[in-house]
Amino acid sequence: MPTGYYHFWLNLAALVATNLTGLAAVWVALGRGHWFVRAAALGAWAGMWLLVPAHEITAIIVVESLVVVPPLMLARQARTRAPGGPLVQYTIRDLLLVAVLVAVVAAAGSTAPAKTWTTLEWFLDPKIVPAWCFIVGNGAISGALVLFAAWVALGRTQPAIRLGALAAVVAILLVMLRLWLINPPPGTPVTARLIVTPDGAWLDIVPLVLGLPVLPAMTLAIVAALGRPRAGAEEGRGIGRRVWRAALAGLLVLIGVALVVPSLGLFYALMTPPAMPDEPPPPEPNGYDTLVRIGGQLANVNVPYTNDTRPLGQPFGPDAFRAFRRQYDPLLSEARAALDQPCRVRVTFDPRSLGDSPQRVRQLCRALDAAGRAAAFDGEHAAAVGYHLDTVRLGRQAGRGGILVDWLVGVAIEGVGLASLHNERASLDEPLRRDAIRRLTQLQGQRESVDTCWQRNKAWEVKTYGWQGRLFQAFEWCEGGAMFDTVQRAGNRADAKLRILLAELALAGYREMHGQWPATLDALVPEWLDAVPKDHFRDGPLVYQRTDQGYELYSVGANGRDDGRRSYLANDPEGDDVWFW
Repeated sequence: MPTGYYHFWLNLAALVATNLTGLAAVWVALGRGHWFVRAAALGAWAGMWLLVPAHEITAIIVVESLVVVPPLMLARQARTRAPGGPLVQYTIRDLLLVAVLVAVVAAAGSTAPAKTWTTLEWFLDPKIVPAWCFIVGNGAISGALVLFAAWVALGRTQPAIRLGALAAVVAILLVMLRLWLINPPPGTPVTARLIVTPDGAWLDIVPLVLGLPVLPAMTLAIVAALGRPRAGAEEGRGIGRRVWRAALAGLLVLIGVALVVPSLGLFYALMTPPAMPDEPPPPEPNGYDTLVRIGGQLANVNVPYTNDTRPLGQPFGPDAFRAFRRQYDPLLSEARAALDQPCRVRVTFDPRSLGDSPQRVRQLCRALDAAGRAAAFDGEHAAAVGYHLDTVRLGRQAGRGGILVDWLVGVAIEGVGLASLHNERASLDEPLRRDAIRRLTQLQGQRESVDTCWQRNKAWEVKTYGWQGRLFQAFEWCEGGAMFDTVQRAGNRADAKLRILLAELALAGYREMHGQWPATLDALVPEWLDAVPKDHFRDGPLVYQRTDQGYELYSVGANGRDDGRRSYLANDPEGDDVWFW
């Protein structure tokens, strides 16, 4: 779904579209041949986006063209007219052709949905900046910059003055970017406003997009420098001028290919949406509905929690946990019973409600964890393990049938349950430890695969956002699947922690029986485990080593390399090993 992650590619797409439109508009105004043929070619470029349909892109192209073409045509007429002649010369045929263009533009505009002019929900807050303001403003400012570029390249003012003005405008745009970075305007959501640069800085997308047509200025400046012969040049320099013109023609061909080919590729991506997966209907009754309802009932409850990095009692003491459990245990019992029912997320296609259900399920996770901690304070370790195992089960159910946000919330909930079980492992007796190992083993593989969720999420983006959803999917492809890899690694880390917890429980049982830690994990089979826990990130077991203080147990992480139990999640950028800390 649209996020700030993709906005580098959004900037690149805007760069291609605005500059290609600007150069085409200059050609329409100043090129050879009948003006209507050139205008029809530009109209074909704008009209092809209606096939997507992407009415916003078409509207921006039309506005930019209207800003660029008439002034340049008038300037051309002013230069070529006879002394004392009229500035504007037209015929009845020209008026009829203009009427045809106006009719076509009006017809295309009337086919646009009303929301095209009112809201871009994924980009701007419509209460502050309506969509039509963004369309008109973007097209008008882009067109104004193209006009400036044409003046730099083709004006009669001294070249030094024109090039100095170009440098000044570029400097002003850079200052605008910096000011916008420091104090972004209200009404621009973070997901539309920000991109991440390699050095970690954040840049605002709106002024960046408005500054992109500087490229036509540079292109037209090259045209002015290489392609315009000096008046009165010596005849002997004709060969040199031809060489320069040939070089200029090659340069313009390269620029045209660099702009046209990505545009056609983007157009193809928008015209080929992903196939909608064949999804089964939610079960009836649906346990997920009950979980969401109970999470909503707990939405305004101040659920106690413990910060494990501080002494016990900060910010909540044991009594707060006990009071919470007494008051809400009947509600939590209903939620735990719902986990035994078939569960499937009810996906809605309203972006304004995105995250409502996952947020309620997260609150239910906090409540289950608090009740488990209360049971542990009272010495009811069997009850505590039950709460924490149900938290892991909640994570598995929270993403089933949902989109990416549901899946990721489910992974995060699993992590809460596994961490709490990790903290409880030393308090369990042998029967309880064996039961926890059995139930955790059964939970392995029950999470819906990330591939299934990813395909469903792509279909959701298309159905919810239309062409914008397909656009962001094209950007994700340009990133080489980096977003998918990031999501997949999150699930793999959760799976690795579950296997680590299984090994830890078995190790605790082995030490209780034999009085020492085993030399290798093989000693845990078959007394405690059916097989040696495999590392999810490599072809081999988890890393295990006895130490003077006990043992070290971890997974090598996504890089497949043993970094010596170093992890960036523990503020160590030198490694990505997975373990409980």
